[in-house]
Amino acid sequence: PARWPGGLLRDDWERFDGMWKSVLREWFEDEAD
Repeated sequence: PARWPGGLLRDDWERFDGMWKSVLREWFEDEAD
């Protein structure tokens, strides 16, 4: 639909995905030590 906030949802998802990947990366690095 014309009013669907697709762009905003994608932006929020990309921000969330980046944070989540960062948390996972740090966790795996800590577990490897």
